[in-house]
Amino acid sequence: MVRPNNDHARREAEDRREAEDLALIALADNANHGAAQQQQPTIFDKFARHHPPTYDGVCNPVLLEAWIREMEKLFIATLCPEDQKVGVASYYLQKEADNWWSISRAAIQAQSGFGWAQFCEALKKRFYPEELRWQKEREFLQLEKGNMSVQAYADKFMDLSRFATTILPNEASRVKRFEKNLTPKVRTVVVGIPSATFQQAYDRALSVYASVKAKEAETANRGFKRPFVPQTSYQGAKRPRFVPRPSGPSGGRLSRSPTMVCMKCRKPYHPGKNCDGTPLTCFICKEPGHKAYNCPKRFSGGSKGPGSSSGSGPGSSSGPRP
Repeated sequence: MVRPNNDHARREAEDRREAEDLALIALADNANHGAAQQQQPTIFDKFARHHPPTYDGVCNPVLLEAWIREMEKLFIATLCPEDQKVGVASYYLQKEADNWWSISRAAIQAQSGFGWAQFCEALKKRFYPEELRWQKEREFLQLEKGNMSVQAYADKFMDLSRFATTILPNEASRVKRFEKNLTPKVRTVVVGIPSATFQQAYDRALSVYASVKAKEAETANRGFKRPFVPQTSYQGAKRPRFVPRPSGPSGGRLSRSPTMVCMKCRKPYHPGKNCDGTPLTCFICKEPGHKAYNCPKRFSGGSKGPGSSSGSGPGSSSGPRP
């Protein structure tokens, strides 16, 4: 029969088309995978995107330590394999540092266990002499807070501690050294609560320092006194009882004793007279020329003032005098 043969041929054709489709899909997958592999950036490409710094061999321990620290940060950011760190970092050596590495590379790499740590040690040994290390260590040992703020002191402490790894082998020694050089007012409070990390000690020192400064400012404001300002006029004050006046033929020279002035008429003092020139009369003895407060008979009993009653008394008699 013809029909069964046609069905068989049709099935074979469908199978061939399906196989061709699968082959095309596999080819497309392989092509995409190969393109992806070709487009994947290398570790050098990843590094270059961050524009890493270069080191030219200047004998400056601060610059060298900063360059090493920046390289280590980029190793972490780019997931750089351990066996590629030296090759990547050495690409950014220039001038004297590049010349040194091109000459010494073979001998250094031949050392047992060579890696990034050994590379940094050899680099420091060449461009970071022992004398410079000792200078930085002495600077660190002499560091004290002094008049610096806690933040400035902590920044200086961290910057110099990189050169004192033998003095600060662990975190506990770092904390103890930081607290030791604080000012007495701050240190007394900070050391009362042990700090496990440098960050804890730094945070406590900041807080205590702020409290100490606030208390000092409050004490200074409380003890402030208004400066003395001398009065330039006699407003609200008593006028002087005696006013010196120039007198005599000396042409304006002051006499030895100032001239007294009457407090009522402001004229030269007129003893025994009123301001209008009439003689004074004592109301005790009725005699002219003086007032009752300096009457010579006030306590002698020789005369009695008005309103006094008659009677016996010292120096008096009951009848007329002979």
